[in-house]
Amino acid sequence: MKTKRVIAAVMTAALALTSAPCYSVTNAADTQQTAAVTETSEFLLGGRTYKFIYGENDETFIVCDGMKFDFSFATGEAKLISAEAAEGKVDIPDSVMLPSYLVNCPPEETKWGALKAPVTEIDEFAFYSNRKITSVTIPDSIRRIGDYAFDECMNLEEIIAPDKYIELGFFAFGYAEDGTAAPWLQKKYYDREEAVLCGNLLSAPDVKEYTVPDGVKAISSAGRLLTKLETLVIPEGVETIKDSFYRCENLKNVTLPQSLSYADGSFVDCNQLKKIKFDGTLSEWSAKHRDINVDPDIYDKNDTLLCIGLRKSSPSYIENPEPYSKIVDTENIKTSLEVGESVEFEVKGRWFRPAIEGDDIIQIEKIDSRPTDEMPFGEIVTYRVTAFAPGTVTFYLDMNAFTIFSDKLEFRITGEAIPRPTGPEAAAFKPEYRKMSPGSGDANCDDKITVADAVAVLQYIVNAERYPLSDKGKENADLDGLEGISGDDVIMIMKLDAGTVIKVTE
Repeated sequence: MKTKRVIAAVMTAALALTSAPCYSVTNAADTQQTAAVTETSEFLLGGRTYKFIYGENDETFIVCDGMKFDFSFATGEAKLISAEAAEGKVDIPDSVMLPSYLVNCPPEETKWGALKAPVTEIDEFAFYSNRKITSVTIPDSIRRIGDYAFDECMNLEEIIAPDKYIELGFFAFGYAEDGTAAPWLQKKYYDREEAVLCGNLLSAPDVKEYTVPDGVKAISSAGRLLTKLETLVIPEGVETIKDSFYRCENLKNVTLPQSLSYADGSFVDCNQLKKIKFDGTLSEWSAKHRDINVDPDIYDKNDTLLCIGLRKSSPSYIENPEPYSKIVDTENIKTSLEVGESVEFEVKGRWFRPAIEGDDIIQIEKIDSRPTDEMPFGEIVTYRVTAFAPGTVTFYLDMNAFTIFSDKLEFRITGEAIPRPTGPEAAAFKPEYRKMSPGSGDANCDDKITVADAVAVLQYIVNAERYPLSDKGKENADLDGLEGISGDDVIMIMKLDAGTVIKVTE
């Protein structure tokens, strides 16, 4: 009976708080309503350190072992919303204690421990950029981990998680291509090894033929930039594919399962992948596959067209696309040079920057740049190489933060070394200087300009509702002097990241 009375008291209070998502406690010792946040002192309960916070708008939070939780009457569940103070080995609780009743009393007199709320979600950005945590244990009660929840946790070496499916938001454990993933995942990505966590495939191996392992329910940002993969089989049981198998240059064959119900942002720029096979019929496809949006066309096992891919529906579609980025007319570029001799050549593509092996014997200058309509956000750049000493030097196209080389030239230089020019003219690249506001280019408002800003702007251009930018982010992203955000702004952000454009603030 006592338990029923407690629950009845809680529900009565909940009905009274129709405008508040969380319950609150009124402090009788302070009858004036103020905006100041009030906290209880810390105390031990059930082997954990707790305190209770309430303040503006009747919002109430529970802090347990340095982790901040929100409680909802609607679900009776708690969500981990912030963990800035967490450090070392973190053990997320499967439930948090709640006050036993809601009464008008000072916080220090509030009784605890009669009620528990299960912890079912780790909110987006909950542990974002926490450099103090080294290990995290995720309880069996968790059903979802939000977007970027553990992004930039650069010392997070260990994840202990239950053997069950947990829904993961976008880049929940970091953005490996930008080097901000948790170290255990970053290593898997760099080594092109398989990584599966809580029913999610997060990294795929770079092998000629690959079948996603049984037990995987979702594929999230996996298999990107693989060079060896030719055949991919996605078995029954996989329901979701998000931002995966991107720019796999040799991928030719893909089979999708009947269980798949959602796919987005996947198989982009896999130029040899002309069509995807669905392991089912037209009627089976129509019943549950309306939310599948991928680049190639999709056919059933009887070779019936089921879905026209996004690639063909795009105004920029090219039937036989050229490589993502390449050096133009390679066979006619003079690569055997005498000391003192120069040669010019063009590069066509998008989001590339030069990488040079042996640049101590040459000078390379960017002398021209112009847009091209042959690919979205594409440009043609002219470079000049001048030789100053004998030896061999290799010019690569480095795909910016992706550490993947798409094309290269090797120069062989003979003759007697000559002095290199000194002063400003000796710079390997002559950057362009532009006056901009201090925040220009920082689309995600993290106080730095990286490829992540370009990705954020691209996502906003594609689907502003799903990938919104803040008002400040939109202001920072608009760089081309024209109203609105476009692909030209993306290119400028990439140039700022690559250092070919230097920002000069007022």
